[in-house]
Amino acid sequence: MFRRENQRPEYFEKISQFLLDQLRRMKNQESAAYAIRLLDLALEFGAFDYEVVFEISDEIGSAARKSGQYRIAIEALDIALSAAIQIKDKELQIEKWQEIAECHIGDAGVRNRGIVSVGCLVKAIDALAKVPGTKQKRLELFEEMRDFQIESLHEMSEVSTEPVDISQVVQQSLLRVQAVDVFDALFRLGVRVCQPTNMSLLESHAKEQSEFSLFSMVSATYVDQDGMTTARLPGGFDSNGETGSTWPLMMREMKIDHHMAVTGQIKPAIQEVMARFFIRGFKSAWVKNPFRG
Repeated sequence: MFRRENQRPEYFEKISQFLLDQLRRMKNQESAAYAIRLLDLALEFGAFDYEVVFEISDEIGSAARKSGQYRIAIEALDIALSAAIQIKDKELQIEKWQEIAECHIGDAGVRNRGIVSVGCLVKAIDALAKVPGTKQKRLELFEEMRDFQIESLHEMSEVSTEPVDISQVVQQSLLRVQAVDVFDALFRLGVRVCQPTNMSLLESHAKEQSEFSLFSMVSATYVDQDGMTTARLPGGFDSNGETGSTWPLMMREMKIDHHMAVTGQIKPAIQEVMARFFIRGFKSAWVKNPFRG
C-alpha cells in the first residue's frame, strides 16, 4: 500500500526494513516456507535490492537441496532466478536453471516413480532446455521419463459406465441408404448418413460443464496405452473469470461425436450398401474393413 512514489515513503521503507530483518532471522530450514513468502513479497514490490533477494533465496534453496527438501529448494531457486533476471546476469540465470533442473530430477527420484515422477522429469527437461550443452542429458531424461510413463499406467484404476444403446441410430442410418440403384445409394451415403459436428452446440455443452462441474477446477492429463501424454486439460479460471478448459472439452466431445458417427452411422451404412449392391473394382480388404488407410 505504501510505495516510494506515494505521499508516505517512510512507511514503505519501514516495512521493507521489517521484511529484511524477518528474512535474516527466519531463513533457517524450520522457517523456510515463511521466508520464501517474504522473499516473494520483497521481489514483487521491490522492497530492497535484487542482489539481496538473490543472496537470501539462493542460500535457502541450496540448504534445502542439500537436505533433500526439493520442493522448498525449487520455490527458493525460482525466486533466485527471478532476481537474477532482474539483475540481468545471464551466467547466474543459467546456473539457477541448472540447479532447478537437478532439484526436479532429485524430486522425481524420491517419488513413486509413476505419474508424479513423470511430471518432475518434464519440468527438469524444460529447465535444462535453458542451459547450453545439455542435449544429451535431456535425451537421457526423456528415456527415463518414458519408463516412468509406462509404470504410471499401473497406478490408474479402471472406471466403466453402462453401455449406450445406439440401435436406433444404426437403424436410421440403414434407412437413409435405401435406394433403387448403387449411384443413388452412394449419393445418400455421402450426404444423408452423417452431418458435420455442430460446434456451437459443443461449445455450449463445454461451457455448461465448466460452469457447473468441480472437475473444471482440476487439470487433467490424457495418456495413451504406452503412457505417452496426448493432451492436457487445464484447470482453474483465467483473468476473465472463465475456465481454460472450454476448448479442450469441446475437442473431447468432438472425439466422442466422431466415434459415435463412425460406429453408429457411417460403418453400418457402408456395410448395408456393400451387402445390397455389387461394386466392381473394390478391394476385398476394403470391404472387410472400410476404415483402413
